[in-house]
Amino acid sequence: MFLALLYAFQKRSCSHGLLNKCCYYIGSWADRSPLHEAASQGRLLSLKTLLSQGYNVDTLTIDQVTPLHEACLGDHVGCARILLEAGANVNATTIDGVTPLFNACSRGSAACAELLLEYGAKAQWESCLPSPTHEAASRGHSECLEVLISWGIDVDQDLPHLGTPLYVACVSQQIHCIRKLLYAGMLLFK
Repeated sequence: MFLALLYAFQKRSCSHGLLNKCCYYIGSWADRSPLHEAASQGRLLSLKTLLSQGYNVDTLTIDQVTPLHEACLGDHVGCARILLEAGANVNATTIDGVTPLFNACSRGSAACAELLLEYGAKAQWESCLPSPTHEAASRGHSECLEVLISWGIDVDQDLPHLGTPLYVACVSQQIHCIRKLLYAGMLLFK
């Protein structure tokens, strides 16, 4: 009951522009919102209803996870599309630097990865944030790797703590990813 009142306060306060920071603090304090639950479970109708009732599309958990992160991790492309159409931050990062694109590649959702890139997701970051390319290569998600390559990622990206995507694919013994990276022009020697 208390959480329901808290969510109602969050929705009402944020939709009327009061307490601009309430969405962040209440979202963090209460951890998972109904939007997070609907997105993680692929409940499209519930998600649409909650958004139409004024819930903040970028509500954060204590770890700064957004509903879009949840939708991508669950391979719920329809939910991800609805959230993006409602203005979700396509490049939101958790406290660990994880983006929705990273989650999509971790899950192996090439459809989510493609959708996120269409909405402006950054495929590669200049800092040492977790890399969607390295994640796809390490998990053997060659379809995600193919999507990333088609969007022009640097297949030679060498991260200090991971190495190159080819190195990660080799260590993980992901033959299909190794082939994709070599075919894409991965340099064997720098």
